[in-house]
Amino acid sequence: MVKPTPRTKKRKSDAPSQPMLDWPADTELVGLIFELNPRAADYLYAQYTIGLHAWFLDQVRQTDPELSAYLHDGESEKPFTISGLEGSLLTSGKEFQLHEDETYRWYVTALSSRVVAWMIEWRKHLPAEVELRNAPLEIRSCEIALPPTTYQALYEADFPSPASISLSFTSPTSFRRKGYHLPLPWPVNVFHSYSRRWNDFSQMPVDQEAFLEWVDEKVLITRHKLESAKVAAGKKGMVTGFTGSVEYRLVREATAHSEFERLFYTLGKFAPY
Repeated sequence: MVKPTPRTKKRKSDAPSQPMLDWPADTELVGLIFELNPRAADYLYAQYTIGLHAWFLDQVRQTDPELSAYLHDGESEKPFTISGLEGSLLTSGKEFQLHEDETYRWYVTALSSRVVAWMIEWRKHLPAEVELRNAPLEIRSCEIALPPTTYQALYEADFPSPASISLSFTSPTSFRRKGYHLPLPWPVNVFHSYSRRWNDFSQMPVDQEAFLEWVDEKVLITRHKLESAKVAAGKKGMVTGFTGSVEYRLVREATAHSEFERLFYTLGKFAPY
């Protein structure tokens, strides 16, 4: 998952923050950051993110069964994302060990107005902890990490200066390419992921096949700083992924297709969500 720069972590003795988390009624995208403390130096199983996903869906089920059914059974892309835990996790065999005195960061984003509306109420009555198998995590704070916005606002925003896109992958990431795992931020794979979700939720769909052909021809990697890392891949166990940063830039003739040029920069702003 692409994420914003984390904030300074708190000591366990700090009082939980009580921020105002209001956003406009027309909000379609918003990102939250949770600060979590383990109760003890517990162990997490390798695919603990499945447990985070299940816990989040159960939170929805408890308060909005209709939305819960859609999130479970809907055939489209899921209108939310969750991250793994950011912080020190020691590898111990096939498990990760939590540090009792560490504050871990966890990101949850909403990609549709329906999920945003649910989050407004949810964050007012958050439980005391995130319940993971044998490793409960106390919720110390919940703040806005990615500002509330709309798809139209992202699309209409000015192009960046200089005209490039820089992304940071802070969680180990791997893409599927021609049936195999690709531990590199290859432009077509990266923008395939973002454009797929854009088409599902923005109400401004584009010809994805044509756009990706354009990306393959017009988008360059101009710099990067990457490292290999292991990432859980369902039943396949652990596969090689990557972390780090990458910068993309368009070739000069890319501006001849203004719609795809604007979408390229728009998806760069969409990526952190």
